[in-house]
Formats: sequence, structure tokens, C-alpha cells
Amino acid sequence: MENRKILYLKALNSRAEVYYDIGKFNHSLRDYVKARKFQSSRLKKMEILINIVNIFIKIGKLDEAERLIEKIFLYKKIRKNEIYIEALRLMSIIFLLKGKFKKATRLCKKALLMSDRLNLKIQKAYLYNIMGFIFHEKGIFKKSLEYAKRYLHLSQESKDIPNICLANFNIGNSYLELGRIDEALKFYRRTIKLADKICYTGLLNETHNSMGLCFFYRAELDKAFEYFEKSYEVSKEIKNKKVLFMAAFNIGEIYLMKGNLKKALRYYSESFDISKDIKYITGQYQASMEIARIFMEQENYDLAEQKLLAVKGVIEKVNDNFFISTFYTLMSEIKLFKRRRKTAFHYIKKAIYFSNKIFTNIEKGKILREIGRMLFKTGNEREAILFVKKSMRYFKKFNVKIEYARSVLELCNIYFDKGKKEKSRKYLKEAKRIFKKAGAEFYLKIIRYMELMLNNRE
Repeated sequence: MENRKILYLKALNSRAEVYYDIGKFNHSLRDYVKARKFQSSRLKKMEILINIVNIFIKIGKLDEAERLIEKIFLYKKIRKNEIYIEALRLMSIIFLLKGKFKKATRLCKKALLMSDRLNLKIQKAYLYNIMGFIFHEKGIFKKSLEYAKRYLHLSQESKDIPNICLANFNIGNSYLELGRIDEALKFYRRTIKLADKICYTGLLNETHNSMGLCFFYRAELDKAFEYFEKSYEVSKEIKNKKVLFMAAFNIGEIYLMKGNLKKALRYYSESFDISKDIKYITGQYQASMEIARIFMEQENYDLAEQKLLAVKGVIEKVNDNFFISTFYTLMSEIKLFKRRRKTAFHYIKKAIYFSNKIFTNIEKGKILREIGRMLFKTGNEREAILFVKKSMRYFKKFNVKIEYARSVLELCNIYFDKGKKEKSRKYLKEAKRIFKKAGAEFYLKIIRYMELMLNNRE
């Protein structure tokens, strides 16, 4: 009878692992709950509890996951073993997802020291992964790349294929944020090749979304949309809400580019709701910013201001310099529309201050363009041109075509308003070539209007 029970527990745990690896988290959770019920050893129960926590994190039930880890911490016998280190690691992930970076870093460093002392290479690899994520969320992508490479090295030493997959994916993400798209694609393709072999569905799905971003930045919008849509559908099927948030947000970006503001708003709003549901703080203010932009495009500045002010406290608390800077550029535009010029200029100065703390190429380029646009609107033409040209150099250097075209169009707009027809026409032609190839109807409409105005001026 005892042997039958042992075999049954082994079967349940094995099936739960398979379900987890293919992204069927609810099925996996069901098997782990059954296994825990039949398990008599308290230590083994704790091990199963760790697996349940992992699933709760994956499906966005962070409060439930935190409560379970607090239970694990109460069990004194695990204070110096691998289960305790794993509990520290998982708690650091929860704090990371809740935007509590200091707490996440403190717990992760504590776990790293313990892993080092006990010479636990696999645990150390996992913790390098978390440290990489922390720096990634804080926007320090050179550091996140450094930790992702350490994670890859230790995973390769232990020939751990799932973690080699994930490390390649993380390296790709860091390269993407640094604007090095060719390197990002190289590591994403490695991830897909390995993940496909071991049926790592969840990671394949996430990689498709990231590859979509690469093609988006390369101004290949139709190809990007294919990847985003694929990721969106699979995420719904396997109930991976974090990736579903990203896919919905990115589909919103495509529809915005294509000039379909109604659909863009629908997908941005969906991404906001998902991020709120899973308590993903970064996602909430990311989606809020884009929703506010659409309201501003529709000249509904009061709604845009409400949306921005609702997330102001969160942005400042998380201390994300890119989003703080973006917040102030958007607020300056709203204040300018409401004829509060002095307040608008005060916000621009704040945006410049925080932009100096951004060290990643794509984010830096984006914010320099936005600041340049607002400087021009407040009458600081010379400075505006310098900021926009600087953003163009960032995007051109790293072949981020779609953002480069946006900056070129902004410069064209400045020269157009200044009455410099030839310079305006030159940059308009360059932007049109990229947007036409991308099928970015939103910007092509603006270009057609500007072409008409330039011809009328003649």
C-alpha cells in the first residue's frame, strides 16, 4: 500500500511538472494540491508549497503567493537549506512584480550569499536571473545584461536546457532595450530553437511577443502584428496574464500606427485592466500613458490629465526615470493646451532633469524627441532642434527605424512651422519612405496633410 502511495505521489508531481512546462498552470496547480494532501512528510509538503507559489506568481495571484511564502518562513527546520533559499527567491520575485525593488534586491542578495556559502550553483543561477530582472525593471539594462550572461554561464555548466533557454531570452531582452536589435534577434532565435525542442510553450509564447517588438522597431509592422497576435491568442489559451498584457499593449501600438485609434484604445485599455488584475505596477502606468496620448490626440485633455494623475504617485514611488520624464512631457502639453505656459515650461525642465538619468538608447531617444517637441511648442526652437536631432542619432545608430522616422517627422514639423520649406520637404520625404514601407497610416495621414500645406505655400 505504501509503495502504491509513493508511486501515485511521483506520478502526480511528474504530471504537474509537465503541465507547468507546457503552460497549463491550472492543471499543474490541481496536481500539486492533490500531491500535498497525500504527502505525510512536512519537508516534502514545503517543497510542494514552493511549486504552488511558483504557479500563483505565474497566474498573477501575488497576494496568495506571498501568504504561502510567509507560512514557509515560519518553518524553522528549513532556515539553512535550499527550500529557504528558494522561498527567498520567490518572495523577491513577488516584490519585484509589485514594484518594491529595494525589498526584492535585499532578499535576492541574502539568498545569493546563502547559495555561495552552500555552493549551490543552480540556485545561484536562478538568483542571477532575478537580479537581472530587477535591473531590467529599473531600466538599468547594461546591468541586467551582465546578470543574464552570468545566468547563462551557470546554466550551461549544469546543462540545464530550460534555464539556458530563459537566459538566452533575457539576454535578447536586454539587447532589445539597449537598441541592439540584431543581437536581440540572434538570442531570441536561439531561445525558440531550444524551447521548441523541449516544448517550452510559455517561453516560446513570450519570445514571439519580443520578436514582434524587434520587427516593430524595424518598421515591419505587419510582421510584428503577426507575432503579437500569435502571442495574444496563446496567452489567452494558457492563461498567462503577464504575457497577455504585453501582447495586448503591443497590438494597441500597431493599431495606433495604422491610425485606428478606436482599436488602439481598446487594446491599451485591456492591457491596463490585465496589469491591474495581476498587480503589475509597471504595466499600469505604461498603459495609462498611451491611453492619455490617445485622449490628447482626440483633444480630450481633461480625461488625459485624469488618467495621468491617477498613476503619478505610483510612477514616482517606483522611481522609473523614463516614465517620470514622459509623465512631465505629457503634462506640459496638457498645461500648454490649457494656456498655463509657465507651468508647462516648469514640467519640461523636470522632464529634462529626469531624462539625464536615463541610460538606455531607445528610451533615451524617445524622451529626447518628446522634450524637443514640447520645447518647440513653448517657443524654444533652437533647443528643440538640438533635442530632436540628438534623438535621431540614437535611433539611426541602432537602426530603430520606426522611432527614427517619428523623430524625423518631428524635425520636419519644426522646420515646417518655421517656414523652412526645403528642409521640411527633405525630412518629410525621409519619414514618408519609412512609414510607407511600414504601412503606418496614422503618420502617413499627417505627411499627406503637410505635403498639401507645403504645396499651398508655394
